[in-house]
Amino acid sequence: MPQQLIHTSAEHLLDRNGPGYGTVARSEEMPRILRDKLTALSGYREVACKELRGAQYAYRVLPARGTAYHVLTRVQTCGADYSGRACHIAHHLDLTAAEAEAMRRHPARPTPAGIMLAMERRSLWRSCWSGEPGFLTDVPAFCAADMPDAAEQPAWKRMTGHKGNARAFCLPQYEHDCVLLVPPGTEGADILHLLHEGDWLTRQRGWGHTFTTAAEDTDSFADTHRMACTAAARGIIERAHLAGHPVLHITENLELPPAPQPHPEP
Repeated sequence: MPQQLIHTSAEHLLDRNGPGYGTVARSEEMPRILRDKLTALSGYREVACKELRGAQYAYRVLPARGTAYHVLTRVQTCGADYSGRACHIAHHLDLTAAEAEAMRRHPARPTPAGIMLAMERRSLWRSCWSGEPGFLTDVPAFCAADMPDAAEQPAWKRMTGHKGNARAFCLPQYEHDCVLLVPPGTEGADILHLLHEGDWLTRQRGWGHTFTTAAEDTDSFADTHRMACTAAARGIIERAHLAGHPVLHITENLELPPAPQPHPEP
């Protein structure tokens, strides 16, 4: 069963005494090592927020206790905390390797980004916190029908001029890792739609291909395969070029390179 953890600034915390940033709610059975890893990943990306709008999303694969957890994360600002200071809230949904594999094999073809969008549609992400800390016993109630329809690739058509550009992640140039260079002012949810529609076409459905919709210079391609940013993130773009990682420009007239032709049988 998927586990959850919610991290924000509060007067009373679940896992330690005193006010400040920390866990206010989580699944009771969550291992300590996973809790610590999620705490370290709960920050709001101030640099990215200057160019990209809305909530920030990430999909990561975290090793813990000899297994791997597939973590879907949403972070957003949430007004003022108990002291009147501006604060943010991070909500993590954690799937085991077996649960992620079941998603990959599901006939509805759910993707990590599609699940995040389904949770948005059902208002299942926590955007604020009040009250006392506690354990979470519920499971987010969403289904495959809550995911946006990816069959016609509407986001790729709207943002790049042609729905066929959604095949980008099927091409050798971009199937493993890339920088998604998006226009300034792009919403994090729009980037999720691009990822969902593109991964929906692939064999793996995006499972194992980690991403962030708000990349910063501290991100590594070893941990984050797809990094979304604007041209203002010069450090990321320069590092990608130097290391040979492709940069996919999301423009209104995107033209992808042709797919390689198979070699004829001898």
